[in-house]
Amino acid sequence: MVTNDKLKNGILKIWKLKSNRFDSVYFYGDEGEWELNPQISDYVFHDMPKDISPEDKGFFVYFKMCELFSYDINYIYRRMERNFNKDRLESIGIGSTIVCWDFARIFSKLIDMIDDKQIYGVVLDSMVDVFNEHIGVGMVTSNGIVEFEPMAININESRLSDLTNAKMRFPLTNIDVILGNLDFYREKIQKMNNLFGYTNDTTTYLKQFIECANNNYLANSIDRLSLFISDMRRRNITEQEFIYLFSFLNRNNSFNGLLEHQYIGEIVNSPGEPREIIDEILIQYGEDQYIVDTLNHSCLKTSNDQLDEMFLNYKIRRRYFNDSIDKKR
Repeated sequence: MVTNDKLKNGILKIWKLKSNRFDSVYFYGDEGEWELNPQISDYVFHDMPKDISPEDKGFFVYFKMCELFSYDINYIYRRMERNFNKDRLESIGIGSTIVCWDFARIFSKLIDMIDDKQIYGVVLDSMVDVFNEHIGVGMVTSNGIVEFEPMAININESRLSDLTNAKMRFPLTNIDVILGNLDFYREKIQKMNNLFGYTNDTTTYLKQFIECANNNYLANSIDRLSLFISDMRRRNITEQEFIYLFSFLNRNNSFNGLLEHQYIGEIVNSPGEPREIIDEILIQYGEDQYIVDTLNHSCLKTSNDQLDEMFLNYKIRRRYFNDSIDKKR
């Protein structure tokens, strides 16, 4: 366990030159010892190449973790705390939904397990802003400092999270060099994307999707939508990321015509339990309406009466609208 306060203070000073979001740096063990589910470490380490650089080890762990987990968008409704929670960390397994503070602590634990003192996995915390729920993650070597943003998504900039990039086999891109030679790190990131086979992109996916739909003679827009839902189920892509990819395909006429839609949230908890809201897409297709459940990967036909009843009983709420659908409801 690393307890070098001088090293941590030096790392923090460098980080603050680039960003003022964090005011604390932790290594694994600083917050307490805990046991990682051995299935996770087995999955991450079983095919790690031998005799690779410390930086490559860190990138390899990051790429493997992005394959393993999905983002838990509903954490805010469960009153989860970002403070160290041994029981929660030890309950996480392959395929679990997690949040940023889980990812950071698991990454630092895995790096510590490598037993290579040339690399440190760091957890970045901030108490400056009490409303800041984010905990960052990064790696430090003698060559520099890198910050990872595995869950960052920006629809306006057409940027997916790396959790989804990995499942789509797109290059992982949400990696920021805080200190070090940019070309050195870019070469290593490119090398790791090639090693994992992450060479696809949204344009290629669009072409592949349309070819698959055409090869299966799917002319009906709802049939094409069902094909997309099946692909998201196979890749375990849900909610925000599902919505982004749907929007991308829809804008590019992949469903044989623009599907009119709005985004809604369905409240699914029982009274007295923490609220949970599932992101859904309300589709208008001719005279028919469908609700696409982006968490459970389903598409069910509905009616105006059913929708009105759900709105009146506060079982669903509006997220944000596409201008092409009635906003009066």
